[in-house]
Amino acid sequence: MQPSHPHHARTITRPLVNHPQLEIVKTQLGPSADNNHVEYRVFNFHRLKNGKQSRGDGWGLRDLVIVSIWVCFGWKRSLWLDVQALLASRRSNWDEQMLIIFGWIISLLMYIFTKCNTIICESINPLPNLGIQLSTIRGLSFPWPFKPSNRIYIPLRSFNTFIPLSGISTTILNQALFRFSARYYLGIVKKDGQGVVVAFNNLRPGLEVLREVYHGVREIMHEEYATT
Repeated sequence: MQPSHPHHARTITRPLVNHPQLEIVKTQLGPSADNNHVEYRVFNFHRLKNGKQSRGDGWGLRDLVIVSIWVCFGWKRSLWLDVQALLASRRSNWDEQMLIIFGWIISLLMYIFTKCNTIICESINPLPNLGIQLSTIRGLSFPWPFKPSNRIYIPLRSFNTFIPLSGISTTILNQALFRFSARYYLGIVKKDGQGVVVAFNNLRPGLEVLREVYHGVREIMHEEYATT
């Protein structure tokens, strides 16, 4: 996600009602529409068995309950006092209690690290006359206290891949076999047989989302306009 200039007007739209994970960010860089910067973001959602979609990133009520159980377990076993003694080097023998402390600390830290390292969103930035940039944002995500459907995002790490225009052959929407099923993917085909770079490779959104992004990228990069 690239920060925009504070004086540039920015609009955020969600074109697919049934797919709220897709977000299109348009930043007006000049008076002409040709100067707009467009970013297609796909947030971390997963589909439940009942057909509904749920957040797959960050912290939720279940995670807070799990951490609370961990803390209560440590309080009940008086692990806090043992941790203080361990840090003060007043205990050097590895007995059963020390093993419990070690396992408790490691498991708690690993769980917190995992929840703080989830993918917030993946994005694709088609840049006319320059190329295409793919980004993956990892970090913290919390629900708003009074409106859980809205989220508070704290990006911690960003992974960017830039493919220059001179190395791009075309952009495709294709289908591939994945285990025992077929999945659609959006790919940037490189020139000279250098392979295909898959967009949204971690979140793997559905066909409806990929089709919307595909037509948008083709329109910006190849001046190809969808007729349907």
